[in-house]
Amino acid sequence: MNNEVVVTGLGILVPDCDDKQALWVKALTPQACGQFNEDLQGHVAAIDDHQLFSGLSKRQIRKIDSFSHFGLIAAERALQDADLVPETVDRQRMGVLVGNCFGGWAFTERELRHLHKSEGTSRDVSPFQATAWFPAAVQGQISLQYGLKGFSKTIMADRASSLISVGMAANLIAQGKLDCALAGGCEAINTDFILAALQGAPEGISPTGHYAPFDKQANGMVPGEGAVFLLLESVEHAQARGKVPYAQIKRWSMRNDPTCSGKGLEQTMLAAAGGCPVDLLIADGAAQVLQDQQETEVIQWVLSQHTHVTAPKASVGQLFGAAGALDIALGALMIEKQMILPTAQCSAASILVNQQLIQQAEEKPLSRILINSRGLRGSAATLALSSLQ
Repeated sequence: MNNEVVVTGLGILVPDCDDKQALWVKALTPQACGQFNEDLQGHVAAIDDHQLFSGLSKRQIRKIDSFSHFGLIAAERALQDADLVPETVDRQRMGVLVGNCFGGWAFTERELRHLHKSEGTSRDVSPFQATAWFPAAVQGQISLQYGLKGFSKTIMADRASSLISVGMAANLIAQGKLDCALAGGCEAINTDFILAALQGAPEGISPTGHYAPFDKQANGMVPGEGAVFLLLESVEHAQARGKVPYAQIKRWSMRNDPTCSGKGLEQTMLAAAGGCPVDLLIADGAAQVLQDQQETEVIQWVLSQHTHVTAPKASVGQLFGAAGALDIALGALMIEKQMILPTAQCSAASILVNQQLIQQAEEKPLSRILINSRGLRGSAATLALSSLQ
């Protein structure tokens, strides 16, 4: 990177949390999350309708899927948190980068039911179906909402999607191609089709709501939905506005390892660390014994035994396309407050041996944090977040 890149805004919409303070409190006091779903025979952490307050009109909301609605709300909150009004910046140099896995299935399910009802025809399908379902819809909706014309992109890399979107946005700013960007991810999973697909998820769904990464008795994740967006800026752009950042993005790396051996994650961690000391790792933490064991082996190979490890997203749920952005937001808050958030639900029977898995909030000087994000078929990404130099 050439220009320094900083995080100046956090936009949060996750189950039971509508802002950074609510997210911080929830992560400080981890407990079982989600509600039991009889069809899935496991817990799901869903967005409640009362959380969907924004400046969007009812007419606009009718044209978009839930995941776009989530993304627009989180983007709006990131801008508000950063005190940035898009009309006051060069919108030719402001981009949007979005991570997503599933696209918009709530809208699609409804329209397919209209099509396949008795004597239904194509005229019964909304004309907005074509623009509502596809994963890049959120990127387009945010760009249209704020008139943004800078380089924009949608990334689909399973659970690593939004960490990669933030890393790519940071690259574009560092290379001088953008001044600032909204980067993050969104996911809406509380639909019949996606929940049916998750029934065969290899990592399993927790039947109890206890999402316990690195626990020897871990019994699966709690799938969740929502959106997290960050406003990234060059340090010069932030300084010109008088905005104090949360943290700085130092390095990041991504790999694809088709063998799913863990080699890709090892390479991304080494590249993102860049030979510098690391105070904390925010782990991917799948809460599935084999995947956690593999990540543990990589952690022990790459990091000092004195490095602390945590997986605070277990208090919220596995947000798939928004998971990496959630971890980055939590990391930025930890750097701001100089405190490590705990890993939810994990008992003393941790499979981590050399590193210390944080199970209670702990005040600690934090200069550099690594954040891991992995996909099921070998995609891996790691991002380094640091305090301001």
